[in-house]
Amino acid sequence: EPLDFYYKSGATTPQVVKAFEAVDVKFTNAAQLKRSKDIFPSNYFDIGPRAGFAYRMGDGKRETIIRGGYGLYISALPMRTLLAQFSSLAPFRANFSYNPNSAAQSPDGVSNYLLRKANPIVAGANSSDVVDLNNPNAIARGISVLGLAPDLPSMKIHEWNLAIEKQLSPTMVFRLRYNGKHGVNSDQLNEINPTQTDYVWYTTTRNILPQGAFSNVGRRPYDQTAYTSVRLLQKTGIINTSTFTVEAERRFSKGLGFQAFYTVTNAFRLGGNSFRDDVATSYQGYLPDSVPKDFTALNRFLNYDRDTSVPKHRVRWNWNYDIPIGKRHRVLGNVSSAVNNFVGGWKLSGSGTMLSQYYALPTGNWGEVSNFESYGKKYKITDCRSTPATATSVADERCFEGYLWYNGYISERFINSKNAAGLRNGVYGLPADYKPIQKPIIPWPKGGSTSDPGNADYDTNVVYIPLNNGSTVRVTADTGLHPFRNQYKLGPSNWLMDASLLKFFSVTERVRIRVNADLFNVLNRQGLVNPDSAGIASLQSSYGGSGFRPRQLQLTMRLEW
Repeated sequence: EPLDFYYKSGATTPQVVKAFEAVDVKFTNAAQLKRSKDIFPSNYFDIGPRAGFAYRMGDGKRETIIRGGYGLYISALPMRTLLAQFSSLAPFRANFSYNPNSAAQSPDGVSNYLLRKANPIVAGANSSDVVDLNNPNAIARGISVLGLAPDLPSMKIHEWNLAIEKQLSPTMVFRLRYNGKHGVNSDQLNEINPTQTDYVWYTTTRNILPQGAFSNVGRRPYDQTAYTSVRLLQKTGIINTSTFTVEAERRFSKGLGFQAFYTVTNAFRLGGNSFRDDVATSYQGYLPDSVPKDFTALNRFLNYDRDTSVPKHRVRWNWNYDIPIGKRHRVLGNVSSAVNNFVGGWKLSGSGTMLSQYYALPTGNWGEVSNFESYGKKYKITDCRSTPATATSVADERCFEGYLWYNGYISERFINSKNAAGLRNGVYGLPADYKPIQKPIIPWPKGGSTSDPGNADYDTNVVYIPLNNGSTVRVTADTGLHPFRNQYKLGPSNWLMDASLLKFFSVTERVRIRVNADLFNVLNRQGLVNPDSAGIASLQSSYGGSGFRPRQLQLTMRLEW
């Protein structure tokens, strides 16, 4: 709508608009652009066909069933994707301040007013109009904006599945399931005004960085005047997932029922996670000829990767068991009703899960590369890197057990090291042939010291680049295309089990008492975290921080009538 519409509704003010216009931000409306006011196109012809089949092989008590199906599902864009981003765009958001200690806002025009006078503002008494909405803070050149792509087709997910079910006995069944998904048109942001890293700029131009008011916009390919980040919300994401499940189930019979599932999943995606990751970009942000210039090829090259939030391996199980004690059972089967009310009727149930987790290969170093080696729990290490350099007492050592899960980079200065007081402040237990997967460009040398010439560059990725003006600049190497980017490995697998003991006590025909003893993490297992960039899976904390708490017992009594 025209700006007057928003002035009248109180969504913004002319002063806020002028503050943005002062740094060359321009505002227009749909009518001036000869565009429709409709935010989204109407996709009237979205069709979601579904088809399925079932086939029974054989008759009798142990027949085999084959089921399958296909469906095309339509998914709308989540409202949060819009609200979380567009609600804070210019000119509907601005900063205001009141600081009487600032000379510009002080009642007498002199700074540090509150050191000389009592605070004249009392909250709730005369504070309602302290902030002047006609005087927004000055806006620096270079703001971020977000737009909608003109074509916003509905997200479509093709799903197909096949299941084979075999009855093994009247109560036992075995299943194999396969499920596949292919999604197109998922939401994704596209950064059309990216900036190069300092390293790419110096390497390609051999000039100093842009200076002055335009310093943060001068390296942008789309606009070098008003805007920094310029992103379009578009529908260019894709999703591919395949899942295979093996399932065994015993329907509850004769006091026992259970289920067990093993699932292996491969999930890949490009976009589809709103503004959180997989932001598309343009080739101008990288070294010349290092990435494809075609948008689709570049987007896939940079962003299509494994969805690490979905575990590859997952095992789940649950059971429900009537403990065979009391009347009609072999143990204490002849006891009286009064005694049976206490010893009989106990039920044991529980559930558990095991899952794998991924970790990303480190992308912080740019130096010498070696072979990747995964050790798992082969090398138990002691990590004392948290010990303060000034510690003087053994009680001040901060050491944690863990495993060298893979050969990440551990600086030479921390291998079997001790501080000036002889306390451990490094990593102990590394294999004799330890060689990190990748080092910094300037790793810490054997025998290196903080008194060495040039020691400030130790354990850094700095390089020195000569410029056209005859000077040399010190910059951290970063092309934006690390060789280990989007590379994930399977980390520690963790499993957890809960159990519950349950009993109903009959008081009268209509009144009974239910007693529960619930054990969480019944086997008191400690989960193992993913390894850090040094390759260390530390036992300092448990996996995930959720579920892997020490074993807990919860007792519950409930009266029912």
